[in-house]
Amino acid sequence: MEQVTLETAGFMKWDQQQAKAKFSEVVRRARSEGPQLVTTRGANPVVILSADDYLGLTGGRPRGFADLLLPGSAFEPVRAAEDAVYEPFDP
Repeated sequence: MEQVTLETAGFMKWDQQQAKAKFSEVVRRARSEGPQLVTTRGANPVVILSADDYLGLTGGRPRGFADLLLPGSAFEPVRAAEDAVYEPFDP
């Protein structure tokens, strides 16, 4: 099975200057055609995608650890069964 990469996925590719000059078009195409790749001097590209695509990818999952700590989350930290015991290190 051939591995799909950003370059082989068939996304429209823009260099940064082109994307900056035609930002409205990049956004319009992200909404209508799918993710758009933007590169800067050949560096790893960034992906611009519509909010609908983003929500579809994340599925409402937490974005980071802080989101897990918000009230109402199902996160429950694991508690130690017993207190830690100090043992000096002797090489």
